[in-house]
Amino acid sequence: MTLSKPDKKVARELIERGLETEFEEGLTEFAGIIADWQSGKTSVKDTYYGLFKSVAEFDKHIARRYDRITGSNYFWIVLQLFVDKKIPISEMDRFAPDVQMRYRFLMDEL
Repeated sequence: MTLSKPDKKVARELIERGLETEFEEGLTEFAGIIADWQSGKTSVKDTYYGLFKSVAEFDKHIARRYDRITGSNYFWIVLQLFVDKKIPISEMDRFAPDVQMRYRFLMDEL
């Protein structure tokens, strides 16, 4: 699905917002791992390995979703962000009516 130039602009803004949301969620998860160590719930070794594993998995997720994105992928990335609730559905109204219709159709199918 190719987007018009104005729709691509909206998509880029939403993708940036989705990425920021994901970074915040990742940092919150990492902070929780460190907080468990600071409160004595986990050992240094377990905390380190847990943090390392969590960061590595998060990095893979971010890379799969956001690396090497092009205009031809914008529609699908934004759809994933809507489905994963990284951006509110109300943002869909910023797209042209035909694009909104396609998003709504695909989300109903999922």
